[in-house]
Amino acid sequence: MCSMICLEFQATLAVRDLGRLVRGSNELNVCRHNLIENALNIRMKSKGSFLNEPK
Repeated sequence: MCSMICLEFQATLAVRDLGRLVRGSNELNVCRHNLIENALNIRMKSKGSFLNEPK
């Protein structure tokens, strides 16, 4: 089982790599934005805060 710090690191790397792949394409920039948002949510969850979660 991966620790939260490990998950945060993996999410950051995934966004970086995917950002490189999709850079320059407007259609894929939407996908990139969503991936970044998801990674930020993972990072916040690893710190104990939950964004965009139903109450």
